[in-house]
Amino acid sequence: MKKLIYLLFILLSCQFKEYKYKIKGQIYVPTSGPNPMHEAIWFTDSIRFKNNTIFYTNSDGSVVQINPPYKIYKLK
Repeated sequence: MKKLIYLLFILLSCQFKEYKYKIKGQIYVPTSGPNPMHEAIWFTDSIRFKNNTIFYTNSDGSVVQINPPYKIYKLK
């Protein structure tokens, strides 16, 4: 019973982030064999543009750069 109460406490105290954008693009993985390009999906609540490149900042402070081609989907 204590485990159930503890589990419920953890689940109810979690905060879920609502993302505003879903971005589909490709990433380059040089060690992945003959086809180094792979599909990737990013979710974020804010994006910045510099020319045709997208940037967003992760919660740890690192910056992600997404080069074209990509598609941006607005969520909600």
